[in-house]
Amino acid sequence: KPGKEMGKYIPELRAKNKGLDYYIAELAVSRKQMNEAISKLTKEEFFERIEGYSEETGTNLAWVLYHVVEDEVHHRGQISMIRKLFKARNN
Repeated sequence: KPGKEMGKYIPELRAKNKGLDYYIAELAVSRKQMNEAISKLTKEEFFERIEGYSEETGTNLAWVLYHVVEDEVHHRGQISMIRKLFKARNN
């Protein structure tokens, strides 16, 4: 549902006076930082159990990173939809 309601947040984004290129650049910086951090990890660190997340199943960094990537793909899809809607509205 939040993805469908993005339209109501567009005026708030416009109020910040930052163009689309700003947000794309921010994504690139974030991705670079993530890649640099991941490149320093060992294989063992990826699968080391993280306590406190779930008593029954636990989790590990590999699981967390999978969901980070999944979330990025979702938001990039939202950005693509917003761009198409914005372009259609302004033509």
